[in-house]
Amino acid sequence: MIQKFIDRENELDFLENCYKSPRSEFIIIYGRRRVGKTELIQKSLENKYGVYFLASKDTTYENINEFKQTIAEQLDIPIFSRIELNSWTELFENLVEFLNESVKTIIVIDEFSYLIEVDRAVPSLFQKIWDQILKDRNVMLILCGSSVSLMETEVLGVRSPLFGRRTGQWEVTQLRLDPVRKFLLGYSTDDVLKTIFTIGSIPAYLDKWDDTLTVFQNIEENILSKGKYLYEEVDFLLKHEFREQWIYALILKKLSLGYNSLGKLYSATNMDKANLSKYLNTLENLHIIRHILPIHKRKGGIYVINDDYFDFWFRFVYSNRGMLEVGNKKEVMTKVQKEFNSYCGRRFEYFVEKLLRWNCVDIPFSYTGINKWWYKDVEIDLLVVNDESRDVLFMECKWRTLSLKQSLAILEKLKLKAGFVNWNKGKRIEVFGLAAKKITGKKELKEKGFVVFDLDDL
Repeated sequence: MIQKFIDRENELDFLENCYKSPRSEFIIIYGRRRVGKTELIQKSLENKYGVYFLASKDTTYENINEFKQTIAEQLDIPIFSRIELNSWTELFENLVEFLNESVKTIIVIDEFSYLIEVDRAVPSLFQKIWDQILKDRNVMLILCGSSVSLMETEVLGVRSPLFGRRTGQWEVTQLRLDPVRKFLLGYSTDDVLKTIFTIGSIPAYLDKWDDTLTVFQNIEENILSKGKYLYEEVDFLLKHEFREQWIYALILKKLSLGYNSLGKLYSATNMDKANLSKYLNTLENLHIIRHILPIHKRKGGIYVINDDYFDFWFRFVYSNRGMLEVGNKKEVMTKVQKEFNSYCGRRFEYFVEKLLRWNCVDIPFSYTGINKWWYKDVEIDLLVVNDESRDVLFMECKWRTLSLKQSLAILEKLKLKAGFVNWNKGKRIEVFGLAAKKITGKKELKEKGFVVFDLDDL
């Protein structure tokens, strides 16, 4: 099945502007696997003179010869396949002799991180290739990689030989809500969000989802069935990104079970604290988890799984692998159905935070930060603040349908909890808000000065 190409207008505009620029361009594209980098690049190559090469984990010699053949075919230079080449430098030295300077040539190496894994000298080699061969030519070199950690350190990092050479970079991230709807035209907004909370908004995963089936039917068929793509995918991603994938799996398992502070994780994993912090930092840099601190605190805090699909998989698949391996899906599915609403409630809170960051929610002031706050057993889901004007929006998120009476009760309780927050106490301008699946009486609540929205507003 051909993967749908949906959205990515901003990314395509970026690449198009780079292509049209009068200078040579050296672009880095990166992002987690399955997010749609290859489809984006190939779409941008349409009707342009260029070559696309997918690197492998074979030897350097094999990659050079495969690239040589690809150049001969895609750039229509048959003689190029017969040239004897022994290094990347020789390949590019010969290639530029065949290029027409009146037309910008796009040169794409996808999975560039594979070349680095095979030969750690590759970044230094490509630094020289760019400086000495390509930078004064009418070319657009695109290096793309799925190993985020390796791309950020070996290509984009300050210690990389390639640092400072790139003319542009783009991290391809997950889709926003509107493009996801286009994959799931048969679903209500409620079911679209449930899908996002389960598999995230990764195009390759959404392609596997059947919107003629219910969310639960899709979960059973695509995630809980041994051998299916989404049953094995997290294992594959961890093996692709980490050498010690079992350690990262242990940490993510404990996080999914609620061991969310450094102290709790230390006790649950029995790991050295220094090593544990190192692994947590790595997971955070890859956006798989994130560290949340209460407003204006620098220590403590909690760790949560940031990636929807990882969160669902570790909570419902990894912990029940024994039953799923022998085909006992029904018992696991019963657990999913029982706990799914509370799981969605937690993911909804993170989703509302994204909406606020994307400026999709009307609030009466511009913000400088979005935080959480808790102290002992008192917790406020979201605080949207402006440190200069001292405006603050206290917000609660409820994954359920609320009557006007229930909403008012939640907001009154929120006002009481806000009294425990010391941030600019006595000097701040307070606003209170509520997000839910469905809120009856939104007009009345807005007239009272509350910020309220539900799925109908999306």
